[in-house]
Amino acid sequence: MEFQFKIPDRKFWREKVLSELKEHKDRIIYKNEIEEIEFDITEIPTNLIENQDERDSNEWRNCFYVTVSNEDEANKLCLNALMSGADSLFLDIAKSQTDWTKLFQGIGFEYISTRIRTSDSNEINSLDKYLKNNEIKNVFLLIDPLVNDNSFQKDHVLFLNGFELNQIGANASQELGILLSSFHELLLKDCGSHKFNFHLGIGSNYFIEIAKFRAIKWLVKNLCYIYNIESPEIVFTAETGFLNKSLKDPHTNLLRQSTEAMSAILGGVAELTIRSYDDISESGSNEFSRRMALNVSSILKEESYFDYVNDPLKGSNLVNLLTEKIIEKSWQYFQKLENFGSINSQDKLNFIRESIEKIRTNRIDKFESNENQLIGINCFKNKDEKLALWNTDKKYLGKSYLILEKN
Repeated sequence: MEFQFKIPDRKFWREKVLSELKEHKDRIIYKNEIEEIEFDITEIPTNLIENQDERDSNEWRNCFYVTVSNEDEANKLCLNALMSGADSLFLDIAKSQTDWTKLFQGIGFEYISTRIRTSDSNEINSLDKYLKNNEIKNVFLLIDPLVNDNSFQKDHVLFLNGFELNQIGANASQELGILLSSFHELLLKDCGSHKFNFHLGIGSNYFIEIAKFRAIKWLVKNLCYIYNIESPEIVFTAETGFLNKSLKDPHTNLLRQSTEAMSAILGGVAELTIRSYDDISESGSNEFSRRMALNVSSILKEESYFDYVNDPLKGSNLVNLLTEKIIEKSWQYFQKLENFGSINSQDKLNFIRESIEKIRTNRIDKFESNENQLIGINCFKNKDEKLALWNTDKKYLGKSYLILEKN
């Protein structure tokens, strides 16, 4: 005998919720000052926002990040990571005159995807020449239009860097609005034949982050539709950061990395980079923290089966509402940015810095007043905490990374 579940009437459902809340009816209002979002959680979404992917599964690549300051050491880290579950590499070049032969020794690029980032024009030319001469495939040179001054070629991947916007304190709508504005201007400059990599940071608010990843896909697709531009080849990737990480309470970081990874995967990213929690500490990452970071993706895929279902939160009222609100806020911020000149004009960059500084200050104030609590950092501190220091040199657009444990 079959039983069919009858979908409840939304009006009846809302009245039931309010009656059960009794004198606490204000609890149906969700308010987030950092994200500048407020809405009634029983509100009915205007549109059913679905994941814009046409994939059959929720498969993603497990990416390992390496800062390259020494070719031999970086090569060893890459090979160890590939033997420990990684199937993608992100090489951040932090030196000049890189010996590409030494760096790439023994790496089977034909089996993995590799992205390489450098802002040094000499390194860009050197790598271009090496890849062509050695006929190496599946290696993509990333160019960040906000910092590379439009010095890119047809075979370069345009790297829309939301991760570092996230790291200097931007909220979700600022991160997406800036990426959308950069993308729009590049399309108008006839860059539609390029490949694009939307690389987002992952914050700590689980549902906000899921909605953020779903929102950027919707915004990109609809921007192309509005301007009658055939959508170029786009890959959406994500990376965990350091704003809420602790060097003194390493075990709590694993929980944070896991939930952040889950939100990005549920949002439908194609590649996920889980950075070792101590990657930008003064002493750098250790073998244990690197292995644990790689294991998170493997466990979510091999044991929790997060890759089985594409867009598993389709139809969720709350996620659809959050996605709608982030789309609206991001579009409003995008429209403000359109009033300025080129992609990296000084006036535009100043406006971006000032608006991010407002949110950044709010984050710090809420943390210092204990309104926002982080276990192991400003509450329930680890009694056996180790003495460790963060590297304070990391910056983007002239602003240092915001790491709350430092403050």
